[in-house]
Amino acid sequence: DYTINLNLFGNTNASGLTFYNIKSKIEKIITAAYPESTPTVTIVSTGLFRVFLTGEVTQSVFDNAWGLNRLSEIVQHHGTPYSSLRDIEITSINESTRSYDIFIAKRFGIKEQDPYLKPGDKITLFKSLRQVSIAGEVKRPGEYQLLTGEDLSVLIDYYGDGLTDLADKT
Repeated sequence: DYTINLNLFGNTNASGLTFYNIKSKIEKIITAAYPESTPTVTIVSTGLFRVFLTGEVTQSVFDNAWGLNRLSEIVQHHGTPYSSLRDIEITSINESTRSYDIFIAKRFGIKEQDPYLKPGDKITLFKSLRQVSIAGEVKRPGEYQLLTGEDLSVLIDYYGDGLTDLADKT
């Protein structure tokens, strides 16, 4: 719940604060109680917390995460062969829900599509709509999950990144 227990100094709320903001706040509390002191706050380690995975997973499960785990790191261990990496939802502790696309995150480096996890997150994996593979004279052969409305030309040009110079276009 983002409450920090400072024992004899009481509790303080860290919700929405950066480390440097809460560090300053804690140091002021201690300095007010002990005026000649020079307190220092450091992070020794980040805490572990649990996130819940459900949907198209081998089984619904709570998994341990920490503050620097991204969504892709957790879902890779729990999905089935039919899990979509294009359609994942995270419902946060305050009940807001956002959708993410790990393919976009990995392909184009858009980290907003592969967020850091937070305490209390519920991760829902959905089934992929269509899984296809492309091989031969394309620049990016592989297996892809197509979205609704995407056809063969999108598979070749977007996912496969186009044909190579050696491709027989007929």
